[in-house]
Amino acid sequence: NRQQLLEKESILKTLSLNQLQKKSLKQLLENQSIKLQADQQESEIKKFKINELNQQVDNQHRTRNFLSAGMMLMLFSGVSLLWYTRKLRLKNKDLEDKNEIIKEVTHKIQATEITALRAQMNPHFIFNCLNSIQLYTAQNNTEKATDYLNKFSRLIRLVLENSRSEKVSLENELETLRLYMEMEAMRFRGKVNAFINIAQNVDKDSIQIPPLLLQPFVENAIWHGLMHKEEGGIIRIEVTQPKENLLRFDITDDGVGREKAAEFKSKSATQNKSFGMKVTAERIELINQLYNTATQVQIIDLKNKQGEATGTKVVVEIPI
Repeated sequence: NRQQLLEKESILKTLSLNQLQKKSLKQLLENQSIKLQADQQESEIKKFKINELNQQVDNQHRTRNFLSAGMMLMLFSGVSLLWYTRKLRLKNKDLEDKNEIIKEVTHKIQATEITALRAQMNPHFIFNCLNSIQLYTAQNNTEKATDYLNKFSRLIRLVLENSRSEKVSLENELETLRLYMEMEAMRFRGKVNAFINIAQNVDKDSIQIPPLLLQPFVENAIWHGLMHKEEGGIIRIEVTQPKENLLRFDITDDGVGREKAAEFKSKSATQNKSFGMKVTAERIELINQLYNTATQVQIIDLKNKQGEATGTKVVVEIPI
């Protein structure tokens, strides 16, 4: 019996050992499984991190490539802009040079035209004076002829000198105008009375104006305002300076007026008027273009309360 008990105990111990081994093996297997799962998870995490790292690297590469492309594009755009700006600047400079040449040529053309108009006016101006000299000579009036010739020689000298100048002093222009009116007064035997009044603030010596600009208006007043009036009349020239940069001439006559003058069919007078006034109008237009000024002429018909003509006023405003 003892032997059986020993065998039974041995068997029990063996079974216990087997169970223990089974448990150990099971525990080992479980541990191995857990470790395997952990290794798999760790491997997946590593793969995920590697993929994420690779994606970050790819993103960095793409960002770097994008920045490089952007910088290249900016550099190309900058170079293109510089090239276009330089080309545009050269084109503008070339255009400015061409405009300057055109402007200079236009200036010379206008200056030449004004000179030509002055040259046209001189023969017309001198022709009227020669008619007066011829009249005194025909009448054998030596004293008057001599006086007239003296005035004429001074007038011719001034006219010729002024013809070579774009502008002359106001004193010079008024002296020329005074000589002309004195000669016309002699010619019409005192029927023409002319007066020139100059405001105190007008500096005759320093102010410069175009030559022979006023004479045609005075001539027109005499020939078409006073010559048709039997008793003659008066011409008044008022020189004022209403503004620092503006000179004003008021040329007033008490003649028959423009409407009445138009009724007279004096062919020579009409031709003289159309010539002198037309040339003056052309000169004023060219002077305004050439010097970018605004010389203005206004003609006013003077009438009394009954509406009858009492003369004509010409207002000439010259920027200075």
